Amino acid sequence: MSYLLFIDLIKKKILKIVLFFNFSVFNFLLKKYFKIEIYNFISLDNLDNKLLKNVEIINRHKEKYFYTLPSFWNYNKIEIPSTINKKVKELKLYSAQIFGNSNLILLDKNVIYQQKFDFKDYNYIFLDGGFLVYNSKRCIVKPHKNIKKINQGINLTANFSWNYFHLIYEVISKFYYINNSDLYDNIPILIDKIILQVPQYKQILDLINSKNLPIVTIEKEQRIEVKELYELPNTFLSPPGYKNIKKMLGSDTCFNRATVNFLRTELLKFKTNTVFPKRIFLSRKNASSRRSYNEMEVSNCLVKYGFTKVYTEELSISDQMTLFNEAEYIAGTTGAAFSNILFCKPNCKIICFTNYKLPLTIFSSIADFVGAEMIYFYDENKKLHSSSDLHDNFNVQTEKIDTYFTA
Repeated sequence: MSYLLFIDLIKKKILKIVLFFNFSVFNFLLKKYFKIEIYNFISLDNLDNKLLKNVEIINRHKEKYFYTLPSFWNYNKIEIPSTINKKVKELKLYSAQIFGNSNLILLDKNVIYQQKFDFKDYNYIFLDGGFLVYNSKRCIVKPHKNIKKINQGINLTANFSWNYFHLIYEVISKFYYINNSDLYDNIPILIDKIILQVPQYKQILDLINSKNLPIVTIEKEQRIEVKELYELPNTFLSPPGYKNIKKMLGSDTCFNRATVNFLRTELLKFKTNTVFPKRIFLSRKNASSRRSYNEMEVSNCLVKYGFTKVYTEELSISDQMTLFNEAEYIAGTTGAAFSNILFCKPNCKIICFTNYKLPLTIFSSIADFVGAEMIYFYDENKKLHSSSDLHDNFNVQTEKIDTYFTA
C-alpha cells in the first residue's frame, strides 16, 4: 500500500468515527475549518413533513420493472421474466444541490440517495462520487469551496454516467418522461460533462433530445445549487457494489419496462443502411485489464464458425444499432458493448463469456425483452468464493464452443 493510500485510509477511518458519534461540536468544527458537513439520508418515498415546503410532487406513476435470470450453457433451464410493480414520482425540489457524477441530492440537512433505501441488506456497497464516508443513517459529503447556482434544471447526472451501459439505461432512458410531457419544454438538462466529451455519448444524447433542450454540463464532483430542480423516477435499479458476490440476487437489477421499450422504439429510427457481418465477435480492443480472458484463442475458435471480429468503440451509435439489429449471432465477453442487445431482432442468438455462474441479470433481462436467445459460458475451473470480484479474470474453454456449434 502506498503512503498516499495509507493516509487516505486513516482519514476515512477518522471520519467514520466522527460520523458514528455525530457530536455537534465536531460537526461545527468540520464545517467551519474543513467545509465538511454531515447529512442524514432520506428516501424519496417517505419525505418528512418538514421537507414538504421544499418538495412538490408533479406526477405519480405505477411502473413495471422486470428482470430475467441468465441461462447457462449445459443447463437446460429456460428462465422466465419476473415483474415488480413500483410506485414512482416526478418531483420538483427547491434549492437542492447536486454533484457531477453522483446520485446524491442535498436538501436542507438531508441527502436524498434512493439506493440506500432500495437496497437495505448489509451485503451492498454504496459507492458515489459525492460523499466521503457513510453509515446506515448519515454521510459526510465532499467539501466544496465554490458552489455554482442556477435557476432551473432537469437532473440527469449519475454516478456511473461515464459507462455506456449506465448512460443508456440510467440517464438517456429518462427522456421517456421528458419527451412525453410538455412540462419540461425549454428547461435545461443537467448532465455530466463526460457525456459531451465522448463522441458516441454525444451522438446518442443528440438523437434522443428531440426537443433540443438546453444543456448544462457539470464537472466531475462539481457541486451546483438549483433553485428549481426536476427529479425524474429511477429507470434502472441496481446496487453500486457488493461485499460478497456469492450472495447476489437476480432481483438486485431491474429495468423499467416502459423506458426500455421507449429506448428501443425511438433509437432504432436512426439505424443506418450500412452492411455488417451476420455473425460478430465483440473484441475488447480498448477495454481495461479488468475481466480479461483468452480472447485470441476464443477469436480463433469462432472464426471457424463464420464470426467476424468487430470493435464497437470505432462505430457511430447509429452504426452500432445497425450492427446489432442485423446480427444473427453475437459473441463476446460481458461488458458495456452488450448494452446494444437492446437493438437486436427477435431470435438473434447471443453467446456471452463470463467468469462466474452468477444470477447477474443486466444483459439477460434486455435479451429476453427483445426476444433474443442468450446463453452464458462461464469458467467452470474458476472457484467462486466470498472474496471474488465481478471483474476477475477468467478462461474460456473453447471446446465448449465447439460442442455448442457442432451438437
